[in-house]
Amino acid sequence: MQSVSPTRRLSAIVALVAVVAVLAVAVVGLLQRPLALLVALACLGVAIAAAAYALTRTGARRLLAAVVAVLALAAPLALVAAYDRLLQLLLLIALVAAAAAATRHALGRDLKSLKSGPPLAPAWDPRPARSCS
Repeated sequence: MQSVSPTRRLSAIVALVAVVAVLAVAVVGLLQRPLALLVALACLGVAIAAAAYALTRTGARRLLAAVVAVLALAAPLALVAAYDRLLQLLLLIALVAAAAAATRHALGRDLKSLKSGPPLAPAWDPRPARSCS
């Protein structure tokens, strides 16, 4: 079995620390302005999901998902700027990006290696098991 390189181990640690930092910043923000930051976090989640969808689709679906991602990022920026919490939201976005980049490096998988590897098997097979008798 291959050993994991020290840089990938460090990337995994950075990814975990970044996620904990995101949670800490979110909790502090929720205590200061609960509604504003909650809406901003929801929009950030929609933006991440829409961007992921846009990366895996083509044509009109990709364009629509990209537009949704941009709008979902713009809405909380306007809301948080109105409540003087722009720095907090930008910190959250930076931490999420750092966690994503570190996770990608820690896993050691890129598009080329994903395409060259074997297809993933389903986690659960819905077909009933056959008896061996």
